[in-house]
Amino acid sequence: MLQGLVTVANEIVHQSLTLYYENAAHRIGMAACPDPEDNPIGRPLVFFRGMLHFEPAAPYLETLEKSGFAPAVFRFGPDGELNHLRQWRENTVDAIRSLSTDSKLFERNPVFVGHSAGGFTVYVLAAMARGASLAGLQRALPDLDMPEDQLRALALRLRRGRFIAISSPLNGVHLTRTGRLVNRWAIEPRVPLLFSGITQRNVDRFYQKLGLTPDDVLDGNILSIDRPFSFHGGPTSVVSHAVIQGGMRVFSPFLDHNTVNDGIVPLGSAFLEGPRQMLLHSDHLKLVETPEAARALVSLIQNIER
Repeated sequence: MLQGLVTVANEIVHQSLTLYYENAAHRIGMAACPDPEDNPIGRPLVFFRGMLHFEPAAPYLETLEKSGFAPAVFRFGPDGELNHLRQWRENTVDAIRSLSTDSKLFERNPVFVGHSAGGFTVYVLAAMARGASLAGLQRALPDLDMPEDQLRALALRLRRGRFIAISSPLNGVHLTRTGRLVNRWAIEPRVPLLFSGITQRNVDRFYQKLGLTPDDVLDGNILSIDRPFSFHGGPTSVVSHAVIQGGMRVFSPFLDHNTVNDGIVPLGSAFLEGPRQMLLHSDHLKLVETPEAARALVSLIQNIER
């Protein structure tokens, strides 16, 4: 029965996202996000989406383009694009496989940006560039059935990139007592790692296998302390946005926020000490929707490279 509920939940999320992307005011008239190869002048800026696959909005992308970047959203494999409950480890494997065959991207010093759970993927890429254990990476990602020499070649190319996280729970989260019980007996047997995959204990174990932490390898980090969210656009935009935000808040009874948060990610989970850090006042989605957030990202990249 619970498996059926998970399937229904995934389908509801999928339909809500479709409504949101097609009808939200900030996306009206927006063409599909182009491939960086379509813009030979702009510097490639590749987005890795987090849980539920939130994509940057039109004003955000347009502001980046005006600032000299060629933004593109990374597309996961077919299962990753359809299953919005798919976990970041599987999506990371998709990313590594794809990037290992794309040498042209690295000719223009790309920037890799991960929003929410997508920050874990960007962390892995940054760790590879900074000398992480490739044998440990293969243990951490058992589905990564690639020769080590191919991984080593990708690691060398990745050294030309920059790596930035946006509101990513890289320090892990803590489950509430209710969350631990429900996760152990109901969720984990059916949807492995949905919650436990981002707990502090499990992400720390993952980092240990690679030999580096996000503090060691990321160039930049953007986080927020603003909890409220606001609506823009007509009724369809409002309803679909509410469903998405409400769906994300289904996680609240399971996660012990115990701190200020952006409505989704606790501040303590996203705060890092090593990278150049920027604090914004914006809810979790607006961090990749507004021109102001895009200008903040551009400013962060410029500060990193001074």
